[in-house]
Amino acid sequence: MDPSAALTVLDLVLMLVWNCLCMTPEKQKLPIYGKVFPSQDILEVLFTACSLAFAPGLFEVLQASEAPSVAYFKSLPTNYKKQWAVYLLVLEKSGYRPKIYVGSGTDAKSGAPQRLSQYDKDMCPSTSRKL
Repeated sequence: MDPSAALTVLDLVLMLVWNCLCMTPEKQKLPIYGKVFPSQDILEVLFTACSLAFAPGLFEVLQASEAPSVAYFKSLPTNYKKQWAVYLLVLEKSGYRPKIYVGSGTDAKSGAPQRLSQYDKDMCPSTSRKL
């Protein structure tokens, strides 16, 4: 990572993952991690090859002194067809403060749509979301 370049969300995630790999005591992590990721440069190559994408404005939200508004979460794109994703649902109920729920859709063939369709099939009737 070029220290003179502006930081991005990808840089932050790379730094956090590398820090976790380095700071976890050897007896608490799988030995394969040291073989597969012997350096931060190798991890960066993997991250770049994966074409990771992040929510628009996420880096600014992470740097902000205040929590983002519910409107920010509702404004995020919902294009998630056949993609693995970490998603966020805005849960709203009349008379209560909105809440958020974070989950992941990791089905190898369908990705997030498979997981999100479970919410639409009355598995979680109290959730309401706009996609």
